[in-house]
Amino acid sequence: MNQELDFDAGENRAQDTAYQTIKELDALPSPAGAALSICELANDPSATIEQLLAIVETDPAIAGRALKFVNSPIAGLHRSVTSLRTAVTMLGTRNVKIIALSLTLMSHKTEQCPTFGDGWFWTESLVRAVTARHVAATSKAVPYDEAFACGLLSQIGRLSFATVYPETYDEVLRTAGWKGAEVLAREERDAFDLDHRELGARIVADWHMPPWFSLAIRHQDNADNLPEDLDSKAAGAAHALNLAGVVAQIVQPRTLTKDSLSRYSVVANQNGISPQTAENTFNDMRNEWNQMADTFAIQPPRVDEFADLYRFV
Repeated sequence: MNQELDFDAGENRAQDTAYQTIKELDALPSPAGAALSICELANDPSATIEQLLAIVETDPAIAGRALKFVNSPIAGLHRSVTSLRTAVTMLGTRNVKIIALSLTLMSHKTEQCPTFGDGWFWTESLVRAVTARHVAATSKAVPYDEAFACGLLSQIGRLSFATVYPETYDEVLRTAGWKGAEVLAREERDAFDLDHRELGARIVADWHMPPWFSLAIRHQDNADNLPEDLDSKAAGAAHALNLAGVVAQIVQPRTLTKDSLSRYSVVANQNGISPQTAENTFNDMRNEWNQMADTFAIQPPRVDEFADLYRFV
């Protein structure tokens, strides 16, 4: 089966119907203004950097975020970039698209779903993004900058439920509590006929992200039992997102346990991060969360170094 067409295959009519209903409500988080223009341009194979720069220059927020991003640790530069033209050229269309999307999505507020918590959601999303980037830098399964973007968007289904069905989703979250992704997914399917992973996968497909984004998001909590025909990029990204989910549990005090700390080492090893380097990798990611938080205007998690976390469980 062509994996790019997987969402149209009709494997689950209830999910197809549920997603169509959500789309028709016209309440999903989506790009607008300059961000929408950038997303449309990114889908045009004949688009030029000059056209992209012209749009970015009209939006000070996107321009400022682009400059911060190109000077952040993820860019890996050893010099400061102050020219917007240079920043846009170095970042390329896809990274500028992610910057524009992130600004749009972070503007969505979910006051009617108080259990959701916008602030923590984006803190957790940043943790997942940085983790996915570090895994990709080791495994080489996908480009590390694209892995960062995939991690940042990996939980977009949760934000979408909180935006479209705030009252119902608040009940779902309170029922699921902090019992893990599978419990939450089950409650979501009971309420909406699809879970946040499936919803997120369909949304990023509609945003014309690379096909492996959608497949990795769909299978992120099932990395030990991936479909045999899943392509290598999607499989590698799914494994990266799986570790990102474990790290997200560790940085949340309510889900930090000895089991999550032990599982981190196991899943890190599955991603090519040896037991000897897993602790240092965690600490490196911790430092990067703090550095990247300013770039995305996100509150970083307050987390001790890995060895010290055992004092709290």
